[in-house]
Amino acid sequence: MRFRTPAALCAVLAVATTVGGAWSWAENRTAARQLAAAMAESDHLDEMMAEVQEIEEARRAAGWYDKPDPVTAGTGNPSRRPHRYPPRVSRRANR
Repeated sequence: MRFRTPAALCAVLAVATTVGGAWSWAENRTAARQLAAAMAESDHLDEMMAEVQEIEEARRAAGWYDKPDPVTAGTGNPSRRPHRYPPRVSRRANR
């Protein structure tokens, strides 16, 4: 029996092409699912940000931010909260 190289090569190429096509289809399907999930998450985050914006606008309209914050009042720097304890003084400074 003679080995037919062209026929065997065609069979191998046909199998490889089929497997490659199936692999590509699966990757595309996975990528499409991931894209759909990311878009849904993005839409959800957009909705949440819109709700936060509405709440902030309602608070500003109600005057929530017009009053000074009692925690940071009198510190001179509104971004820093006062220390619970005063800063330590070195022993050398007390001599």
